[in-house]
Amino acid sequence: MKSYTSQQEDKIWGLPIYPDMYETDYETISSFINTTFRSFGESLAAVINKKAGKVIDEPKKYIEETCKAANIDISEIASRNTFKNWFSAGMRPKKSESSRKSMFVLAFALGLSVEETEELFSKAYLDRAFNHRDYKELIYYYCINRGMPYSHAKRLIEMVNIDDSNPTDATVYTIMIKSDVDTISEDGELLKYIENHRHNLSLNNKRALELLETYKEKSYPFVESKDGMHDKSAKSLFEAITGQEVKGKKGTTTLKFKDRSLPDEIRINFPQVHNLTDKEQSYEELRKTLILVFSYWFWSNLAANNYEYIDKDNKLADAFDGYKDELNMVLLEANMPLLYLGNPYDWMFAYCTYTEDPLYTFQGIMDVVFGSEE
Repeated sequence: MKSYTSQQEDKIWGLPIYPDMYETDYETISSFINTTFRSFGESLAAVINKKAGKVIDEPKKYIEETCKAANIDISEIASRNTFKNWFSAGMRPKKSESSRKSMFVLAFALGLSVEETEELFSKAYLDRAFNHRDYKELIYYYCINRGMPYSHAKRLIEMVNIDDSNPTDATVYTIMIKSDVDTISEDGELLKYIENHRHNLSLNNKRALELLETYKEKSYPFVESKDGMHDKSAKSLFEAITGQEVKGKKGTTTLKFKDRSLPDEIRINFPQVHNLTDKEQSYEELRKTLILVFSYWFWSNLAANNYEYIDKDNKLADAFDGYKDELNMVLLEANMPLLYLGNPYDWMFAYCTYTEDPLYTFQGIMDVVFGSEE
């Protein structure tokens, strides 16, 4: 049996490759997005089943039992009503510091490995795991990687004393922090490392922001202002990508979703003009913005080169595969989750890439969701 991700990819082939958003095709697309993706509870159950090696009929009860066995207070994961909403109402946890902590506590309770925890985050919570620049999550990583209990992680967190004044450590990439911690085997050494790298542990998303700038620069040649000249403003780039006019004195007015048929996974933290220049944004915001800009560059580059780099007989499939491969390389370098077709946001861009005119398709969707009447 094919994996859930493969099934979601296969379903792309049955949708229109010449979509007309002004007729019925948008209803087909939005209906697909809203009816064929797993809820958080379903995705969490899949993670639990995979870990248990069998189908768990009552995942909530299973979590309660694992918490008891691991000596973890289940309230640190979720309240009784929240559990009920996860598994019955399909509600997804909001992206927040407290929700991230709940996911880590859940990982400890289930006895997940680092790789399994990353899967919990990327395929159920739909966000990146282990911010290695957050000392708490760095400690979670250290403990999970060594099979230590949650109680040990809590104790280490309580022992940390970070003074951000007068930092002296040179800035390093996040991947180097992870690599350094992989070599640490003693708690005292870890705490000393955190103390000595307090500057680096106050920075976020350094490489991802650099990659966003790289693809903005690559995209600007495809952007034309009203007088036909190239325009390197964030406003013009955003308008070129979405096909939507951005108003306001500074040209940064937030676009509002007037059609709410797309799911929260797409609408919440959907990129706006300010995300193209904002240095302080969440993982989800930055990842979504990076995918948005990369996609515009990839689609525009294909069109400008008349698809000359791919097999003309299999143009759409080759473009789709090339898009996935290249975007995944970018996301990997940015230390972000790879393209996941179980995520409605990722799937939307993948679907557009498979159509005859990806940018036209994407802008057609944007016309519907931002331009519909109240």
